Amino acid sequence: MSDSRYSGPWPSQLPTGSFPGMTPPPPRVERPATVKVAFWGIVVLAVLPLIALPFQMQYVSNGVYAGLAQMPVQSRRTLPAGFAEQIISIMIPAVWIIVLIVAAVTILIGLGIWTGRNWVRIVLTVLAGIMTATTLIGYVFLLAAPTYASAQYARMGESPVGSSILSILQLAAWVAIIVLIWLPASNYFFAMSRAARSGYRR
Repeated sequence: MSDSRYSGPWPSQLPTGSFPGMTPPPPRVERPATVKVAFWGIVVLAVLPLIALPFQMQYVSNGVYAGLAQMPVQSRRTLPAGFAEQIISIMIPAVWIIVLIVAAVTILIGLGIWTGRNWVRIVLTVLAGIMTATTLIGYVFLLAAPTYASAQYARMGESPVGSSILSILQLAAWVAIIVLIWLPASNYFFAMSRAARSGYRR
């Protein structure tokens, strides 16, 4: 007479959430340092504009006041009293909403990188390319018309050198993030993450 007693494995001997006869869970994909650094870099780039926005809004407000002050001279018409304050009271909340939306989208992109979504990596690369092209066009304008550009910065009370340095640092940070997410370690992580989500078993 054969011994038909069950010899295991018992549930306590299996990984958490597993039972006899169940397919084992997909292997855990280790997140490399390149992806971690890229993610936290994206988070920093999303939060910094929120910190700097009050100071930048002061520059913009100065530019609005200066521009509206010149309109009566150019058009020979007197603006209504409090017109500048009305423009600024509408502009500041609108800018805050836009910046908050951009920050939220940036954080979502960072989470896509953190979880190994390859399509997010591609979208981020395209957006970084567009941002690089836009920044370069701005520098071409600055070099082609330095007097006009300097006058625009001076009207807002902002230094063109300081603004250029900030733009260069932000652009360099985005370029570094793009490089990190396309390094071999990151490529392996994205490939294995996709395989794990599609049910691949090693």
